[in-house]
Amino acid sequence: FSSSSARQSVSVPENSPTGFYITGFTATDSDTGSNGTVKYSIVSGNEQAKFTLDDNFGNLTVLNEMDYEKKNERSYTLLIQATDGGMPPKQSTATVTITVTDMNDNSPVFKQTTYSSQVYENVPQGQVIDTVTATDLDSAANDNNKIQFSLASNEFDVNPSTGVVFTKTLLNRENEASYNLSVVASDGGNPQRSSTATLLVTILDINDHAPTFSPSSYSAILPENTVLGHVVNVSISATDSDAGSNGQITFSLDAASNSD
Repeated sequence: FSSSSARQSVSVPENSPTGFYITGFTATDSDTGSNGTVKYSIVSGNEQAKFTLDDNFGNLTVLNEMDYEKKNERSYTLLIQATDGGMPPKQSTATVTITVTDMNDNSPVFKQTTYSSQVYENVPQGQVIDTVTATDLDSAANDNNKIQFSLASNEFDVNPSTGVVFTKTLLNRENEASYNLSVVASDGGNPQRSSTATLLVTILDINDHAPTFSPSSYSAILPENTVLGHVVNVSISATDSDAGSNGQITFSLDAASNSD
């Protein structure tokens, strides 16, 4: 083998297709005829059948795609043998170390596809609502597994690094009782990959509205000899914008006045 072929180290992207050229080997034999004819072969290191070697020209190419995310497919050391055509044949060997490099072929994956949270409408700005998490199987090379979170909302925001979701304005249940938010996780690879999770936020009511009469005053005319227990033909109505028991109204008469 030539000095440049005898010991090599090369890198190959994990998504290299079948036939992708990796490197070549050159061996010479001073003999003539068949005694000087050289054939190349892979002696060891190709147990997973990821590579093939042209026996005539010594070109090493990809046979089956490799997956960097499988730890046993990140590095290979092949022993290459050159054999002449003499009888008995003579051989010499070379080695090549192949390092498989990561490509951004995995999108971030959320721990949950849907998150559900509840929050009272009177919470201050910056109140933490929930925390979303995601992972990426790619390596840290070129920020392929560096995840950033984002959220498009006027009422909520998310910390891009931690995934903590918080309020960025005051909430009003009477205006909006629930929110269906889409949280995006994006990696730092090129091309960038992303995925989306849903965050359902239910706004809980507080008793922040007083009942409102409609109309605000009522009147009725009764004879002076009206007996006790007589039904006054007046219908009183009121509404309350709050929910549940906060919006349930009971009526009572606080005081009465006499007019001569």
